Amino acid sequence: MNVLNKNLPQPKLNIVSILSTLSFFLLAHGYRFSNLLFSHDSLNVCEYKPEWELGIGRFMQPVLYVIRGVLGAPWLFSVISILWLSLSAVFIIKIFNIYSLWAVIAISGIIVCNNVITLSNATYIQWMDVYTLALFTAVLAAWLLLKAEDNKLIQIKNYILAAVLVAISMGLYQAYIGVTLGIIVFAYILKLGNIESKNSIKSLFIGIIKSCIPILIGGILYLVLWKTILALSGINSQNYFGMDESSSAKGYVYALYRTYKNVAIFFRRPSLYNTGSIIGTRIIEFVIVIANIIVLAILGIYPIANYVLSKKKQINSKSVDIIRLSIQYLLFAILPFAVNFACFMTKGDEHDLMRYGMVMIYVYAIVIICNIKTDKEKWTIKLTNILLVCLSIVIWSNIVFSNQLYLKKSLQEEATNYKIGRLVEMIEKTAESANLESPYKIIIVGNASDNDYFNDIKDTEMLGGTGIYDSPITYGRTIGFYMNYMLGANMDVYLLDKNDNCYLVGDDETNWNLSPISNQELEDVPVFPREESVVYLENYIVVKMSDTDMVY
Repeated sequence: MNVLNKNLPQPKLNIVSILSTLSFFLLAHGYRFSNLLFSHDSLNVCEYKPEWELGIGRFMQPVLYVIRGVLGAPWLFSVISILWLSLSAVFIIKIFNIYSLWAVIAISGIIVCNNVITLSNATYIQWMDVYTLALFTAVLAAWLLLKAEDNKLIQIKNYILAAVLVAISMGLYQAYIGVTLGIIVFAYILKLGNIESKNSIKSLFIGIIKSCIPILIGGILYLVLWKTILALSGINSQNYFGMDESSSAKGYVYALYRTYKNVAIFFRRPSLYNTGSIIGTRIIEFVIVIANIIVLAILGIYPIANYVLSKKKQINSKSVDIIRLSIQYLLFAILPFAVNFACFMTKGDEHDLMRYGMVMIYVYAIVIICNIKTDKEKWTIKLTNILLVCLSIVIWSNIVFSNQLYLKKSLQEEATNYKIGRLVEMIEKTAESANLESPYKIIIVGNASDNDYFNDIKDTEMLGGTGIYDSPITYGRTIGFYMNYMLGANMDVYLLDKNDNCYLVGDDETNWNLSPISNQELEDVPVFPREESVVYLENYIVVKMSDTDMVY
């Protein structure tokens, strides 16, 4: 423990941080690093349509694709992600002036081992480096905003650059604005807690305003750039998770409620791995939740504990100290809103990939322990040990969850290769008997996710989250992607909806045409994998996946 408590100079800490980030990434995500595991949205491994990214406000993604390509290459994207995660860790350490070895290692572990990174890696690998770059630009913006400069001109330049970085981060993935906001709010909680500082309450208040203005300008710049790009390209904005949807006052009240509720859910319902028994799973859930409560308690107790420990020094008048204390708790009340601002932006509708700001709360607990100043060193050591135990539980549980989840994806991939391979074989036999030439025209009726043949892998049902389903085939288009990209089937796959309209997978998504085949003609056709589920009609090979409507 004495070694872990050792303080190191910044250059050595940077090296430790980078090596720790690499080590934790390989431990938690190394399996994903070198396996395909494409499913759900990532089955769109080759098809690239910038209209979608532009329509939902992620206009920086097409720029990035020019540099690193669009093919979903897990190894390359993982290496790039490690780079951005390592730089994020380095700058977070710089922001909060961390010099303790244990804190640097713990921060690196938290930044890499969390379910936001895991779920992004598991299903959305071709955007993984996009998300981590959005994180790094968000952290870098916060660093510039908090960096004190004697030269006002340099400070203004920092603010301008920070605003640009905010716009870039949101242009990559809007949700990471919560990281910037959370760091700013927490940094001023620490500044208010430092009663030895010569900064007055008024100057700190002005500092908060100065930090928020560039973020606001960055947000406005983001919107202006987005709308300008849409106008010049003729692309319409898309309502995706409420990003382009107006809302009433009642709607924003609901969004505010969901913003705070989802933070509570994040710590109350952690990602759980398979322990082999219901009792074991309940035990590990209880332990993780208790660890989370202790982490949150450290945050909540800090202002009053710091005040009591510093009171003897009588730096300020009692009334000034109480005002500082009150503002600290006010900022703590705002902190959940700041870290989960993405939820408010989306009118209360968010998924797991948008919650990285909440992950940073663990980092803030580490920073608090490093900032406690007391003459009783044994209490500092005890608090450090308690927090280390809690963080070790959280990090380890996420490592186990990650590896089990990637194994689930691998097993699903093997099973789906067999099942879709069986389908392709049935299609080829039907085409051969009809003397058809490749590429065959295939019409898919129904939805594979409603077909019991594509069931979940036994004993992996509890491993879930955004993008984690019973099968890699999760909506209409993905079956076409799987046949063509994973099995190289080279087929023109059409989808049939309940109104007898069909759409060619890979074509313009608005290009629906009247189908030559009607649903009524297929009522008596059995569901795949029955032999009669693949039929030849009107120069098309028709596959009935379910009796339900196709999910586009």
